[in-house]
Amino acid sequence: MLELGLKVFISYLAGSVNGALLIGQLAGGIDVRKVGSGNAGGTNALRTQGKRFAIGVMIVDITKGVLP
Repeated sequence: MLELGLKVFISYLAGSVNGALLIGQLAGGIDVRKVGSGNAGGTNALRTQGKRFAIGVMIVDITKGVLP
């Protein structure tokens, strides 16, 4: 029961991390919500920051799905 609760908690925390915002902060303080469509998602990251940035966002998002 404790193991399940811990997995749920970790999954909740991982799901609350926005990959585009995280990568933006690591890439020099870029806030993708303030450019392009204003959506903090992978498509806006690709359109406004390029493929390299979007691949980083994709890696973060895939990792979130695979975690527990």
